[in-house]
Amino acid sequence: MRLLTSTAVLSCACAAVLSGAVAGAPAAKPRLVSNRPVETGARWIGVVSASRRPVVTARLGRRSQTVAVRRLRPGRYQLRAVFRQAGRWALWAARQRFGTVLVWQAPLRLTNAMDVVVEPSGSLLVSDFSDRVFRLIGDRLTLLAGNGRPGHTGDGGPAVRSAIGFPVEIAVDPRGGFGIVHGERWVRHIDPFGTITTVAEFQQPTALAYDSGGNLWVSELLGGVKRRDAATGAVTTYARFNRPHGLAVAADGTVYVADTFNNRIQGISPGGSVTTLADGINQPNDVALGPDGNIYSTEWGSSRILRITPTGVATRIADSARPSSVAVGADGTVYVTEERRGAVRRIRVASLAAFKPARAGTAWTGTLVSKRRPGTVTARNGVTTQAVAVRRAGRNRYRLRAVFPFSGRWQLLASRRRLGVVSVRPAPALASALPTAQAFRLCGGTGPPYPQYASPGIPPPAHCGSPAANRLGCTGSHRPRARHARFSG
Repeated sequence: MRLLTSTAVLSCACAAVLSGAVAGAPAAKPRLVSNRPVETGARWIGVVSASRRPVVTARLGRRSQTVAVRRLRPGRYQLRAVFRQAGRWALWAARQRFGTVLVWQAPLRLTNAMDVVVEPSGSLLVSDFSDRVFRLIGDRLTLLAGNGRPGHTGDGGPAVRSAIGFPVEIAVDPRGGFGIVHGERWVRHIDPFGTITTVAEFQQPTALAYDSGGNLWVSELLGGVKRRDAATGAVTTYARFNRPHGLAVAADGTVYVADTFNNRIQGISPGGSVTTLADGINQPNDVALGPDGNIYSTEWGSSRILRITPTGVATRIADSARPSSVAVGADGTVYVTEERRGAVRRIRVASLAAFKPARAGTAWTGTLVSKRRPGTVTARNGVTTQAVAVRRAGRNRYRLRAVFPFSGRWQLLASRRRLGVVSVRPAPALASALPTAQAFRLCGGTGPPYPQYASPGIPPPAHCGSPAANRLGCTGSHRPRARHARFSG
């Protein structure tokens, strides 16, 4: 057996003592080597130096949350967290506090706007994928509902503290406040004082609307369209729809439906009958009513915004990348939200704000809303083109005037842009006074060219040219003077 020297024995003893001291000693206090301030809702990333992997929590008052830790290299670890409340959050590893994170309140912003509607005051209500609902006035956002967390909480309390996970649709309640569809299940109502309540539950609701009586209309993904009576709560179901995604109620009580997978815009009359307004629309997923009496629709399948007349004629007014909703203001401005875009797009297009039918031979007037003077406006029916007079009638408003020579559907055009369609009814029958009929017979007419010229009991004259005939309007031909004919319209 080999004996160790004294020096070797001493070195081994020292090593044993040192190793035992290190093993039994507590780990060194972590040190935060990288720390930047962050705003609420954004991801914070920091770097900590520690001898071994720490378990980190962040505390603010009574609030506490876990901080994710990832190893970068020996002795260095990355920290990650998202803070929902502003303040100075303390970082703790076990019982050791090793740093703070300054979190400031982030300005309100849209992350992925899903639906937009126009309030009577002209402001916009916008639902966002961040599980919140905002009011947009100009460029200023105000939080109306949602605490930014998924779920369904807060009934009977302030809407801003409630959880409204996945709010896909909004609708203004004419009685006050507004309703939302969220979580693919619930319909909730926020009153004018900001209190939120659950109204009903449906199977995958996709849209909602209120009529003038406060009755609730809801479209379900697979269940058609349903009407919930405001007084009794009774539910009426309307079929013939294939995954509808948009609703709008007109002043006369007609409910327009974006029948998405039937590629139609359909209407439910106050009597309950379902009719097709426009066919061949490529996956419409929202509808809105404009002040001009037209229906506006998003065409998701073709990435377009359409304007549809009450007779079903669809016109493209703008292109839009994957539009998700559409709304129209009282001034004719069109508002659109697009998929995965944190903004509301505003489209100002020339549009007919006062749209009414015309009668052939009678002056027709309409109001055009346009930021600039539209230039030359014409009306076209087939190969016939009719000039339309344009006169300024106020800020961004122009008065149109035309006399259409015959009935039909006249397309209004500003250069190559389509403004709308004017339905022209036939002119009324030409009315004649009794002296005109007498003059016709005094001129020797035997067969009246128009039935209304026939006046039984008046004997035919012997000749034309007598003083009596001239006083009655005889011109020597077989036609009465034009001044004796008048239009009753």
